[in-house]
Amino acid sequence: IRVSRGGGVTRGILIIGVVNNKGGVGKSTLAAALAVRATSNFNKVAIIDMDPSEGSGRWHANRKHNSLPENPMVYAGEADVDAAIEVMEWAGADAIVFDGAPNATERTQELVERCECVVIPMRPGDQDVVQTLAAMEVCKLARRPFIVVVNGAEAARTIKGELRENKYVLAAKAAIEKFAPEKVAWGPVIRRRDQFIDAMAIGVGVHEMRGKHAAAAASEIDALYEQIGEVVVAGRRA
Repeated sequence: IRVSRGGGVTRGILIIGVVNNKGGVGKSTLAAALAVRATSNFNKVAIIDMDPSEGSGRWHANRKHNSLPENPMVYAGEADVDAAIEVMEWAGADAIVFDGAPNATERTQELVERCECVVIPMRPGDQDVVQTLAAMEVCKLARRPFIVVVNGAEAARTIKGELRENKYVLAAKAAIEKFAPEKVAWGPVIRRRDQFIDAMAIGVGVHEMRGKHAAAAASEIDALYEQIGEVVVAGRRA
C-alpha cells in the first residue's frame, strides 16, 4: 500500500477493518500491528477502537506511557462509525484501521460498509466457525472483500522432511470451507508468539521490536499487509 498525493493507489483515505463478533480472536493485536506497519507508508494512521473493552485504547495508553511516537493515534469510545471516521479525518488521518467490537452485528455491518478491505481473524480449531462465517456473510452482503486469518496458531512442524501445518489450523480451514458458500480468501497464518503479547503490553508494534523472533512476527504482518494492499489496489482499479 502506497501513498500517492496525485491520485492513484490511495485516492482519499484508506479504511480497513479487523472484525469478528467473537471476542478473544486477536482483533486488537492485529489492528495495532497493521497500524504500526502502515505508518511506513502513510503520514498519519489512526486506529478506531469500537470494542467496549478498548484493547487498542489500552495499547495506546501504554505507548504514551513509554514515550513512543503518537503515530498511530487511537480514537476510542465513539459508538457511531461515521462520526469516528470524521473525527480522525479532521485529525489528519490518511489511513484508518478499525478494531471491531464483539457482539455488535449492526455496528459491524456499518463498519464493514465503510471499509475497502476487511480482515476476519479466528483462532485455530473449529470453535470460532459460526461467528467467522457470520462476519463473512456481513462482508458479502456489503460487497466488501475480506481476508480470513487463522491467528495465534502453533508452528508448523517438519515430519520426515516434510513441512506439515498444525492440525488445528487445518481444522479451522476445513470447517470454514465446509460451510462457506464460496471460495475463501485465506491470509497468512499468524503464529502464537510472545512478541505479539509483549507488543500489546508495552504499546509497540512487532516492527518496532528487535530480535529474530520479533522479525518473524513482523514478516507475518508484512505478508498480511501486502495482501490487503493487493485487495485495495484491485478494488480501486475495478
